[in-house]
Amino acid sequence: MSGTIVLDTPEQIEAARLFTIRSGLKLEITTGMQMSRGVSMLKIANLAMGTNYRVKTVAYMALNERIVKQLGEKFSRPL
Repeated sequence: MSGTIVLDTPEQIEAARLFTIRSGLKLEITTGMQMSRGVSMLKIANLAMGTNYRVKTVAYMALNERIVKQLGEKFSRPL
């Protein structure tokens, strides 16, 4: 099973979810492309963090800060 990653704890699953949301926000900010046809990544990020940001870059910075607080500085990905 080399090369296989298994996320089996709730903390690992939540971290992967936050990484995915952060990546989607960065895509929308840097390229202007939409991550999906449905709900915007800004709304998904707001739901995940329990906030109500109106600007994607502000939501990205807050999400990045939350990830760093939970997991450490090595997981920081500034815009």
